[in-house]
Amino acid sequence: MSEARMPLNISFETPNCVIRELELSDELELLCEWMSDPDIARGLNAPVGKLTIEDARKYISSHDRIKSHALGVFSKATGKLQGLWAVYVDWERKEFLVNVLLAEKFESEVGGMEETGRPIYALMFDEHGMESLRFSVLASNKRVRERITREPEHVTRTSTPDGSGADAIHHFRVSRERYYELRARRAERDEQFRRKREELRQQRG
Repeated sequence: MSEARMPLNISFETPNCVIRELELSDELELLCEWMSDPDIARGLNAPVGKLTIEDARKYISSHDRIKSHALGVFSKATGKLQGLWAVYVDWERKEFLVNVLLAEKFESEVGGMEETGRPIYALMFDEHGMESLRFSVLASNKRVRERITREPEHVTRTSTPDGSGADAIHHFRVSRERYYELRARRAERDEQFRRKREELRQQRG
C-alpha cells in the first residue's frame, strides 16, 4: 500500500527571485500570453494556443502539491511573475520530472535556470531521497538542446509547437549518483569563478 502523503508547499528564495506554489489569486495573465508565443511554448514542450484565465486556473488546480507542483518564479525587485517550474513526483519509483519556462529574463551570476533550479534539485535529492531526475527537450529547441552533450535515453515523435510540422522530444535521465558528481564539479567551477572575480576586483581597486 502506498504511503499516505500530505501536500507539500514548496517555497524558497534565491538572490534574485522568490519561488513558490502558484495560487489561483496570482495574476496569471502573463502565463496566458506566454503560451501564445511559439518560442516560449517550445521551452515548455507545449502546443501554442490561446490560454484563457480559466484555463490557467485549471492548470494550477491540477497540481495537487503531492505528486505535482506548479511553482511560480517571481522577481524580488518587482514582484512580477518571471516564469514557472512544473515538478512531477513519482514517489514509488523515487523519480521526479521537471519542465521549466523562464519567459522573462533577469540578471543572474549563474543563469536564471541554474539559480532557480538548483534548490529544486537539492530539495528532491537531499531531502526527499529521489533516485533520478527526468526532463525532456524538443529537438527544435536548439538553444537548450545544444547545451546537453549526452545522448537522450529515448526519443518520441511529436509536432512543432505551432503545429506546422514534425518534431521530436528528447528524453533524459540523471541518476542520483550523476547528480552529486555534477554538483561537486559545479561547486568547484563556481569557487574558481569567485576567486577570479575577487582577483579582478583587487586589481581594479
